[in-house]
Amino acid sequence: MTDCDRRGTRVSEAGGVKRRAGSADAEYVELHARSAFSFLRGSSLPEDLAHAAAAAGHGVFGLADVGGLYGIPRFHTVARRQGLRPLVGAEIDVEGGGRVALLCEDRGGYKNLCRLLTLGHAQGGKEACRVTPSQLADFRQGLVALSAGTPQHLVVLAAHLGTERLFAEVRRHLDPRQERENRRRIDAARARGMRVVAGSGIRHAAPAGKPLFDALTCIRLKTTLDEAGRRLSRNAERHVRPPREIAARFRDLPEAVRLTREIADRCAYTLDDLGYELPEPQFLHAESLDGELWHRTMDGARRRYGGPGSARWPRAIAQLERELALIARLGLAGYFLIVHDIVLFCGSENVLVQGRGSAANSAVCYALGITAVDPVGMSLLFERFLSEERTDSTGHKAWPDIDLDLPSGDQREKVIQHVYQRYGSAGAAMTANMITYRARSASREIGKVLGLPQEELDRISKLLPQFEFTTDYDSLQHRAREAGLAVGDRRVGLYLQLCQQIAGLPRHLGQHSGGMVIARGRLDEIVPLEPASMPGRVVVQWDKDDCADLGIIKIDLLGLGMMAVLEQAIPLVRAHEGVQLDLAQLPPDDPGVYRLLQTADTIGVFQVESRAQMATLPRMRPDHFYDIVVEVAIIRPGPIVGQMVNPYLERRAGREEPSVPHPSLWPVLQRTLGVPLFQEQLMRIAMTAANFTGGEADELRRAMGSKRSVERMKRIEERLRAGMTANGISPKAQDEIVQSITSFALYGFPESHAASFALIVYASAYLKVHHPQAFYTAMLNCWPMGFYSPATLVKDAQRRGVRVKAIDVKRSDWLCTLERAGPEEELRVRLGLRYARGLREAVGKKIVEERGRAPFASIADLAARTGLRRDELAALAEIGALASVPMRPGGPLPTRRAALWQAEAASRRGQGLFARVEPREDAGLAENPPAGATPSPPMVTVAHEAVANLPVAARMSGGAGSVVAGGAGFALSNTLPGAPGSGPLAHVNAHPREHAIKALRTFGEQARSVQLVPGQVECSTQKPVPGRVRPPPGRARSPLPEMDLRDRIAADLRGTGMTVGPHPVALERERLRALGVHAAAELPMMPRSRRVRAAGLCIVRQRPGTAKGFVFLSLEDETGISNIVVDPPTFEKNRRPILASSLLVVEGRLEKYDGVTSVKGDRFWGLHEAVEYDIQSHDFH
Repeated sequence: MTDCDRRGTRVSEAGGVKRRAGSADAEYVELHARSAFSFLRGSSLPEDLAHAAAAAGHGVFGLADVGGLYGIPRFHTVARRQGLRPLVGAEIDVEGGGRVALLCEDRGGYKNLCRLLTLGHAQGGKEACRVTPSQLADFRQGLVALSAGTPQHLVVLAAHLGTERLFAEVRRHLDPRQERENRRRIDAARARGMRVVAGSGIRHAAPAGKPLFDALTCIRLKTTLDEAGRRLSRNAERHVRPPREIAARFRDLPEAVRLTREIADRCAYTLDDLGYELPEPQFLHAESLDGELWHRTMDGARRRYGGPGSARWPRAIAQLERELALIARLGLAGYFLIVHDIVLFCGSENVLVQGRGSAANSAVCYALGITAVDPVGMSLLFERFLSEERTDSTGHKAWPDIDLDLPSGDQREKVIQHVYQRYGSAGAAMTANMITYRARSASREIGKVLGLPQEELDRISKLLPQFEFTTDYDSLQHRAREAGLAVGDRRVGLYLQLCQQIAGLPRHLGQHSGGMVIARGRLDEIVPLEPASMPGRVVVQWDKDDCADLGIIKIDLLGLGMMAVLEQAIPLVRAHEGVQLDLAQLPPDDPGVYRLLQTADTIGVFQVESRAQMATLPRMRPDHFYDIVVEVAIIRPGPIVGQMVNPYLERRAGREEPSVPHPSLWPVLQRTLGVPLFQEQLMRIAMTAANFTGGEADELRRAMGSKRSVERMKRIEERLRAGMTANGISPKAQDEIVQSITSFALYGFPESHAASFALIVYASAYLKVHHPQAFYTAMLNCWPMGFYSPATLVKDAQRRGVRVKAIDVKRSDWLCTLERAGPEEELRVRLGLRYARGLREAVGKKIVEERGRAPFASIADLAARTGLRRDELAALAEIGALASVPMRPGGPLPTRRAALWQAEAASRRGQGLFARVEPREDAGLAENPPAGATPSPPMVTVAHEAVANLPVAARMSGGAGSVVAGGAGFALSNTLPGAPGSGPLAHVNAHPREHAIKALRTFGEQARSVQLVPGQVECSTQKPVPGRVRPPPGRARSPLPEMDLRDRIAADLRGTGMTVGPHPVALERERLRALGVHAAAELPMMPRSRRVRAAGLCIVRQRPGTAKGFVFLSLEDETGISNIVVDPPTFEKNRRPILASSLLVVEGRLEKYDGVTSVKGDRFWGLHEAVEYDIQSHDFH
């Protein structure tokens, strides 16, 4: 059976190409080309090369990228579709032998190539793939080698490969220099009995790819186009051309052309013969894998469903028997057992685990404990997970996909390392994640290549999105114009063109977040492996889609921050509250949980803490579990793009009547009020309306997925309409159903996945409601995760009545902990030392260890026993973490400034503050003082760096602003103006060194000279300031002025990123009231459409790709969070304050709908700018 492609080339069923008799261009074969997966050594994607080759009339075409098989899977797939027979190969560096292209003759050669590439990366690292000639010889069987190297390279290679496997390659690109090299290579080859083969050295699909290839070359060589010179290709000849045209260039070497065909016929290997096999599971007790799976499943089913006497048993056992029969027919029992082995390991190691995704549709997975959702009870569709008809994009049998959620961090790594140990370093690896050029990286690299000024690149980089452009306002041209680039300039035009061309090309090989592949025997004979950046890990050269398309089993071991929170919180509740929590046994209808969700009090709650979710929850008003399932699924790109969110919410509110295209579909869509939200619903529509089988319905879902084929969709639509016609559905209803399916299928969310996540939503909300102290402690320990910073989490905890205590070296562990002030006192959260910025983890744990041996007698004792550096000790003093350590043994406890003073003194016992001093000629000292004058004390000048190393709090007076430091007989004295800015946020994001240097530069030479006066303890140039803050009774005094509340909050924010004191905005409330600014808690009580002002810390800025350029902000104050909506033109006009101001003021119109309050902002400014401007003009009132 054969097909004809559009050029008339005959393609056999196996994919081989039959040459037409008498075809003059059929002799030449392009044996190897490079793609963009050669990483800066090629500029076209494999798919583009395949399309270009087919269009040029090639029947066979080879791809051989440098150092790997990265692009081979997608090239294989597209080449077959185009009627090409793909040749499989790679280029590798050989010591003394140059770079050689290796092509696979058979499966044995493919195995050897994979082993060589793996070996080469293990030796050459991430930047090179290099082997020795003897290693190449060891793995030469089944490989053909092509070398375009020097005569010396040919000598080395021939000595290890022989002339049967090695061929000298010549290329002709209309370059006289190249022709001289060709002649030397031909002579050297013939002298050694080596045959010569023709080649093209393809680097790009079309001539137009030459500028981008040159740019990539410059990136690789770290140079510019102006400086690259002869290191660039002389012309654009290295592109795909018709075979006849290439053959014509070698008329004088006809044997070199015929040899390309001979080698191509010899290299018959394709990825269809990958040889992948599933490894054997562990702990087998039955005689067969199917028998083992049966016994394990039935054991689990009795625990899950209660056994034969249970009312749930008949439905459950019927579903289990159906699934097990299909699994046996497909030969997949081993896969389920392998995943179950991992779950058993997690149980034995107390690692929380839960399956997600389509696996939650399977009763077998539920019985085995892989998933936590009962698919029988929820009537989930098994065929979404597995069916007899299911195949991958190449038409081969597809493995089911089981994803396991694990606690992020060490627990997940423990499971990953278990898999490595179980299957061996050569039998397991992480899947790759191909990192591609995005807007910012493209702009930066292309700008350097073109020699654009760095300041221009910095300006445009700040204006670019992190990933792709999503709207007209995000276009590169728009951003370049906004940054001040002359878009009409030729060089800028080339910059814009190249940025667009490089976007999406592979940049380097990354590591998937959790996908692992395993194999029986050696995985490095199936796919090349590379060392990952993380120690103890290796990564395959293919991504998860490539592996799935080629039938390689993948298990996703995904790190989920909320799983880590749950895992930490449960033992905290048990230890401090005496309550044994079982997440599987939580009450399913807890009123407090649903009250929290209905009021969108969901900061920190899994999946429903985003601004969009919080805006939807009051409209949804969930009151049972399935509502949470819907909530998880509805705020996704699919329902939003498909305009399904508002219809569902309007129907739920009773303002719109539910409807379906045909009455037969009501049972399918009833739970979602006639609005299709889930992929399973799409499949059931086809099964109900058109009599599709479950497998056919899943084929429909996949056909309309992200890789749509017009022909495939057309065939399925014809079948769909035929089935609907047979069921008496009118043409009008058919059109509506088809439109619904085609518009929804691309974005639909699996119901099973939403149900799995909904369980975690419920569990996290339950903890927040009933065990908030443990919840916030675990959240802070697992950060970074979620939407919100630790500062927001702390303020949310305090608003819920949870007491949070500051870092204290006497009480804090490295992580946050729970404590009671007394047996009858409430639990409170103690912040951990991990939040003291600049404190090394080893030192933080040393503090905990040492205080366990004996209390710290003084600050000096603390420093001596723990190895604290001066900057670490000063940082702890500044945030008040030394407040419980006496100044000296038996002495009073210090204030923050007193602790700073003592910290400097303690530090000077080792590498002191004044370790670096130098004389200054401009110190203003008189060598011979005037007659009768009292001689000045000896004076030295401290280097700028020493002053800059002073902690910020030592340089902020809170009043007159003099810098004073010293102790133990010395005082550092000079009048310096106070730190710039007046609010607690003025220095939150800056480095202490920057403050000092800025102050020194600003205030001239007087501020550059610092006196060290023996015995002086008071400021020599300033008398005590009336009203200065005094230390509390019982606290040690310091020559440094005491911190007031603003100073302390500023120090907290600088040193920890948060404060347990008043919210920073609360300190500005009086000024905000004068501006007419309302608190967040007041906005819901105000009338709709009123002009209002709001302000707060901008804690979230979002610009979803589905929002048509709208920006959403969350402003936090001491009463709560204000939601701000910004349309694209307003955002462009106010971009600077929105992005740059931490404390933002907004003016706009109040919007209220279904209990959701927001401000549609039209004016924005930073607080300090607003205060100054408003006082002058009062225009904003």
